[in-house]
Order: sequence, then structure tokens, then C-alpha cells
Amino acid sequence: MFYVNLPLGLLALWFILTQMPALRPAGKPRPIDYLAALLLLTGLVPLVVALQLNRAEYGWTSPVTLGLFAVAVASLALFVRRSLRHDNPILDFGLFRNHVFRTANAALFLLGGAFLGIIIFEPLFMVNVLGVSATRAGVSLIPLSMGVVLGSLLAGQMVSRFGHYKRWMLGAW
Repeated sequence: MFYVNLPLGLLALWFILTQMPALRPAGKPRPIDYLAALLLLTGLVPLVVALQLNRAEYGWTSPVTLGLFAVAVASLALFVRRSLRHDNPILDFGLFRNHVFRTANAALFLLGGAFLGIIIFEPLFMVNVLGVSATRAGVSLIPLSMGVVLGSLLAGQMVSRFGHYKRWMLGAW
């Protein structure tokens, strides 16, 4: 994978550096809220680690797990407080007042969970239940990947041509 991605990444980097125009935001540049970024980092890392711990060694009520959850909750609470009060927050919570933004984020969260579940469990099912090799199990994901790409392209073209993205999204259910 590295040898495939390296030349493609270098080609993309060359294109960005030579062909893409500079993107300058309108108005006076505002400083990045590094403290909020640090609080977000110190909130999400312990949360992910606590969720990934070996449950045989560190149960849900072990001091290590509870400590990681406590650090995560405290840091994320401070992140939210900081973001609500800063002039240039990393995440503007005012976006959540927009119905389309809320709905799209909820849909993407659920879609991401479903997609991740398929990507993880389908190869495990193929190897452990059907007895195919790991390579064949990985290759079995190619149609899914191609379907996602082609479906996204087709959906984008249909919405661009006919408009009314909401009708297309509801019709996909």
C-alpha cells in the first residue's frame, strides 16, 4: 500500500503546490484557538483509549478505565466551554442551530457506524465462517468501495441536474 500511495500522494502534493490558487479567507486573519485544540485532543485520546482497553485486564469499573473517562469528560466539557466563549472557535456550536447541519451530521454519524461495521465484520465473516483467505476477504470489499464511489458520483450528478437533494436522500431509504 505504501508504494502505491507514495507516488499518488506526491503527485497530489505537486498538483496542490503548483496548480491550486492560494485560499485566503476574507477579512483580517484571526488566531487559531490552540488551547481548544489541546482540550479536544486531551478529551478524545483518553476516550478512545478507554474504549479500546482490554476488558479482561481493565474492566469497565477499573480505576484506569474510570480515570480515562473522567479525564475525557472533563477535557471535553472545558473544550465546549472554551468554544462557546472564544471569538474564533475550532467548532462553532452555532452551526447546530441549523436543521440541515444537525440532520446531516446525525445521518453521517449513523452511516459512518454502519459503513465501519461492514468494513470490519465482513472480512472477519468471510475468513472465520466461510473459510476464505484474508486476501480474498479483502478483495471482496472492492465492489463495496466501487459502489460507494460510483453511487456518490451519480448522486452528485443527479442533485446538480435536478436539484432537491432532500427528495433524493429520502428516496434512497
